Amino acid sequence: MSTPKKAGGDDWIKLQRKIFSRWVRQKLLVTRNIDVQDVVENMKDGSLLKTLCEVLSEKKYTGKWNDKATMRPQQIDNINNALNFCYKDCGVELKLKTSAEDILDAKEGAILALVWAILLKFIKFGDDEGGPSMNAKEALLMWCQNKTASYKDVKVDNFGRSWHDGLALCAIIHKHRPRLIDWDSLDKNNAAANIEKAQDAALRYFGLEKYITPQEFLKLDEASMVIYVSEYFYGIAEQRKLDLAARRLVKLINLTKENDKDRANYVETAKALVADINKTKVLLEDRTIDNTMAGAKKRIEDFYAYKASTKSAIISRQLQIEGIYNNLAMRLAHHKRPQFEPPQGLSLKGLQQEIVHLEECEAERKVALHAELNRQIRLVQLNDQHKSRFAKLTNWSAEKSQYLADTAALVVESVSAAQLQLRLHDAFVAEKATLKANVITSLKALGAELVAEKYEHSADVQKREADVDTAFAALDASSTALAPVLADHLSREEFKVAVRLLVKQHEDRDTKLVAWIADKEAYARRKESISSVYEATTQLSLLDQFNQDKQSALDTSVAQLKKLGEEILASKYDTQYSKWQYEHPEKIQASHGNADSKFAELAELSAEKKRVLDDDLARETFKDKLRMMDRNHTEKFEQLKAWAAEKEAYLRKVETVESVPEAQTQLALLSSYEKEAANVTEVNVAALKKAGQDLVDARYNGPYSSAQWEQPEQVHERHTSIDSKWAELSQLAAAKKATLDADLAREQEKERLRLQFAHDALDLTRWAKDQVESLNEATFGFTLEEVEAYTATVQKFEGEVRQTGQQKHAAAKALDQQMTGLGVKENVYTKLSLADLAQSEQQFEAALASHNERYQKELAHQRHIDSLCREFAAIADPFSKWINDTKDQIATASTDLPTQLEFVNERLAQRASEDRTAPATAIQDQLDKEGVTNNRHTPLTGKDVAAAWEQYTVFLERKKKTLEDTIEQQKLRGLTPEQFAEIQSNFEQFDSDKNGSIDAKELKAALYSLGEEKTQAQIKEIMAEFGKNDIIEYAGFREFMIRLLGDADTKDEVLNGFKLISRGEIGDFTRLSDVLAENYVEYIRETAPKSGEGFDFVAWTEDVYSR
Repeated sequence: MSTPKKAGGDDWIKLQRKIFSRWVRQKLLVTRNIDVQDVVENMKDGSLLKTLCEVLSEKKYTGKWNDKATMRPQQIDNINNALNFCYKDCGVELKLKTSAEDILDAKEGAILALVWAILLKFIKFGDDEGGPSMNAKEALLMWCQNKTASYKDVKVDNFGRSWHDGLALCAIIHKHRPRLIDWDSLDKNNAAANIEKAQDAALRYFGLEKYITPQEFLKLDEASMVIYVSEYFYGIAEQRKLDLAARRLVKLINLTKENDKDRANYVETAKALVADINKTKVLLEDRTIDNTMAGAKKRIEDFYAYKASTKSAIISRQLQIEGIYNNLAMRLAHHKRPQFEPPQGLSLKGLQQEIVHLEECEAERKVALHAELNRQIRLVQLNDQHKSRFAKLTNWSAEKSQYLADTAALVVESVSAAQLQLRLHDAFVAEKATLKANVITSLKALGAELVAEKYEHSADVQKREADVDTAFAALDASSTALAPVLADHLSREEFKVAVRLLVKQHEDRDTKLVAWIADKEAYARRKESISSVYEATTQLSLLDQFNQDKQSALDTSVAQLKKLGEEILASKYDTQYSKWQYEHPEKIQASHGNADSKFAELAELSAEKKRVLDDDLARETFKDKLRMMDRNHTEKFEQLKAWAAEKEAYLRKVETVESVPEAQTQLALLSSYEKEAANVTEVNVAALKKAGQDLVDARYNGPYSSAQWEQPEQVHERHTSIDSKWAELSQLAAAKKATLDADLAREQEKERLRLQFAHDALDLTRWAKDQVESLNEATFGFTLEEVEAYTATVQKFEGEVRQTGQQKHAAAKALDQQMTGLGVKENVYTKLSLADLAQSEQQFEAALASHNERYQKELAHQRHIDSLCREFAAIADPFSKWINDTKDQIATASTDLPTQLEFVNERLAQRASEDRTAPATAIQDQLDKEGVTNNRHTPLTGKDVAAAWEQYTVFLERKKKTLEDTIEQQKLRGLTPEQFAEIQSNFEQFDSDKNGSIDAKELKAALYSLGEEKTQAQIKEIMAEFGKNDIIEYAGFREFMIRLLGDADTKDEVLNGFKLISRGEIGDFTRLSDVLAENYVEYIRETAPKSGEGFDFVAWTEDVYSR
């Protein structure tokens, strides 16, 4: 085979020599690091020829070689050995073989012809034993067609005119580095400009010098064009290796940065989470209380707001951290990196423990908050009871204050009224003492508890108690002031009764005296007919007796009347509280004046009558004086007998006494009788006996005769009769006094019983009312334990209180029976009756029954609530554990990614088809209707369950996305979809029989068309590893290409990439900047350790692969 020729003479030879030199240089620079500048000159010693054939044939030269050949014969010998190796061993064919001398003498034509023959021998595809093959031109043409197929106005079907407009060269560059050529700016009619742009881009892209001008490019024949275009093939192929190495570095850097970013993000987020948790725990562990109902409610609202917001954010952040960790762990495992070990306390387990501790704090906080709310509710209830008792005490004190004021202003005008007021006051004092001992004591006990519990309105509580103390102090003061006034009323009225009894006696005496005076006045004015001395004497005796009687009346009746009147007039009641004296002294004085005037008149009438009778006496002689005395005596006897009969009737009369005042009045009347009887005995009876004795003792001794009263026994009989009657009256008076004393004692007992009954009835009704109120106000507790524990309180209360009520009622009944036995028909001290007491007892029993019913209802309600809480916990806790276990199972799964994805998809499908929160939500709805905000059986709520379900969904969706992305990346394994399409298309092109497999020669051609030139030995190795039975199927071909171009990102591959990019000088950034973006270069510069003047890329690689 001869060297291709073209018109142009020496210029063409120079151009061809330049191009062939470039081709040889390209073959040896990378493999042997031999920089060929001029193939003619550099081949003169034969070593370049030997090396070129070794590289292209993949055979080792084993012949003789003189490394110290300096003489021409020695040099010719070496060149001949090289030519023999080329022609015989390597099979290079050339019709006019180039000689050793041609090479040594640098004969341009001969050497270029030899190079062309070598090129044609080795740049072809097929076996060495004949058969169809594809030469370099055809393989290169296919490669060019693959690269330019999608470009408008570019059609490469030869190595001639298809290239002359420069667009094909530009398209090849633009296909791999679009940023180097602005395709839209190209003009197909400006070939030179297009070629120059392609050459400039090739220089920048893979360092192809512009060793020919655009004009020279247009002069290239087909063979030279093949070699020149192959420069692009080899440059791009080499650059693809560099790009692959750079891509691996970029991928490694991105992976490392992403991993470092995720580590940092994990640590930062975990620290923030721990900080938030710790900050939250400080807030949750704060047991400060506001001591207000609003504060307790606000804190509970804040707590549940925290659960809905802050806690949800914490759980979301935990989920985010889990996502970061799981993604990082999966990425590290996928890239065979060491497992990420978070700092101490920041592992997922440690964070979960923090969450568990947080939830423990939440549970404690929830218990504390609800305990405080329950405490505030109880304090409000206690305060309501306090206010209720205060209102009752206030109303009672206002009522009693008015009572005291009214009583103080009351005009009391009778003993019974005074006694009634005293007893009413005593009842008030007793009731007040009872209230102090019971109601006020309970009020202050409530107040003390409220103050001790620091109730928010303690000041109001204390003010109410102060107001009660003030009111009761005022009542005490008013009562203390009223007591002596009421006592004074009784003393005054009793004094008035005594005085009025005197007045009654005075009036009685005055009435009798007036009647006596009238009788005497009638006698003194009457003119008797005197017909004898006897009659005159008798009338004078009667007049004398009249005067004696008048004087006796003056000395006794008038004197006694006046003495009694003066006693009445002198009787004055005068204390600091009241004054009183007899209201009608003028009546007394008029009575006395009347008596004086009447007696004066009687004296005048008597004197007048005496003058008349003295005249008569002159005519009448002594009349029967003694008879007159007897008549007088008889008259006195009859008067005493009449008086005795009247008093006997009085003493024998049995008065109906139905009150203490009536008994006291009758006793006072009896006392008056006794005084009157004593006076009558002292005066009238003595006068009778004196008159009788005078009658018996009277004697007339005349000169010639004597005379005396002939019937003295009659006088003695009268005296005996009076003495006997007086003894009888004395016995009757004693009997009457005993009866009246008994009446008084009975009425006093009845009064005592009335007061006691009034007190006990009031005490019972008040006690029953208090018990009813206590029962109605009773609270049973806020938890099931508290309500169940209240059972003992109910039993004790029911037994003790009912017994107390029964005892009080029995006592009241006993009093009522005593009063009935004594004939008590009414009780001015109370309107309450046994029926009222029975009604109070019925009200108590009804309240007790209602209380017990309420308690049983509340007990059932609490048990129902507790059952709901337990039921909710039995669902929520396993549900939460199931979610956490499922998440852990997914997060720690070690199965292959598709299996993991299948599991996650199954969980998502299950999530979509089944709402597992529904049972918990239904129970939570019931709890919400019941007003339950605290479930002591679980820290979870319906909202927590819903949030966990949503977070679980987010977790699954994130995990699914991560798995899908990772699986997709695994499928691509570092290649782009376009690369996969190109690999498949080229495989199908070289699969000539379309049986889904290619042989070794088709493999070599396919690889060449993809920009990968492999030796025969490399092809055999590929076939052995990825093929079977001397063929390779598409799956094996793709796997090889993936390993070649894709995810072979092992540490060794990365280090080899550094060597490839740096041409063996690891640690130099000069060439890194050519293939890596500045940010990647800068990352390596910032993170790689220094090593002398450069950087230690090996240590950097070891470091990034260690994390």
